[in-house]
Amino acid sequence: GGGYEQVGDNEEFKTHIKTGLTVNKNGYLYIYVSNETPNVDVFFDNVQVSHVRGPMMEETHYYPFGLTMAGISSKAAGKLENRYKYNGNKLETGEFSDGSGLEMYDFNARTYDQQLGRFMQIDPEVEDGQESWTPYHFGLNNPILNDDPDGKYPIKGILKLGSIVMRVIKAEQKLSEIKNIKLDDVIKEFGWFKFDEASLAKSQASLKAAIDASKEKAADEAGEKKVPNPNGKKGGEAHQKGVDEAENNLKKEGYDNTQREVKVETPDGEKSSRYIDVRGTKTKTGETKDVQVGKQNKNGTPVARERRAMDDIKKETGKKPEFHPYNKPNN
Repeated sequence: GGGYEQVGDNEEFKTHIKTGLTVNKNGYLYIYVSNETPNVDVFFDNVQVSHVRGPMMEETHYYPFGLTMAGISSKAAGKLENRYKYNGNKLETGEFSDGSGLEMYDFNARTYDQQLGRFMQIDPEVEDGQESWTPYHFGLNNPILNDDPDGKYPIKGILKLGSIVMRVIKAEQKLSEIKNIKLDDVIKEFGWFKFDEASLAKSQASLKAAIDASKEKAADEAGEKKVPNPNGKKGGEAHQKGVDEAENNLKKEGYDNTQREVKVETPDGEKSSRYIDVRGTKTKTGETKDVQVGKQNKNGTPVARERRAMDDIKKETGKKPEFHPYNKPNN
């Protein structure tokens, strides 16, 4: 709220003091003096504004892996409990009837023990580039450089940098220039970032994957779609063999019209578009069936990249493609 207070009569000295005014929300406070009486001079002297801040509700300091530094952390008495702490995730504490609790963080995908610096469940994407790490690690065992905000996949420091670089490149350069990006040039451009050799070597692969994904997306948008090769040069032949098998299976099931590489726009997905490997259609009834060919994990489930692709397609078409693996589970 606001208000005003009049000055005194002519030749009168009056002290104006306003105290105890509570500011209940964020914003701006305007304080000014003004003479609204014509032909009468008014002098204002010693105008002061004192801002007395309220008590700090909570201050929490953390060790690198998320354990609270109790000695230098504090919170105001009698206030509501703040359960969202390290990394913005919920701390499960005091949820049982006897006042005890798990004293662990709910990272959405997994439960995290900040005392051990380890997740309690296996990483759901452990076979997507993390095979050399324990499936319970947090931030590749380096929480200073890396992060894992939801327990699904660690975000590497250099990958964050690479993401920014790629945004700039995609916004300012043409397709032909994007094709000529070199990983070494990106590393040299940001050479002031100091990484140890082991961390840099492991992060380069992720940054290169981000660059390759950007090139492929740019090529797609320019109508230069390439035959998918999800497992490098060695996997291309196996993948195409799997596509042949999937197409033959559809024909045996009565889908007399088959198409390969059916593009699906997925604006709400992880990528703006996806390609269904094989789509079969029964000419008489119009019934369709989509099949996605890809690599499977040792437990027989699709690898993470295939799951994400199929999830994007399902969001748009309302039906998840059938998965056809091109490798044996133990490969």
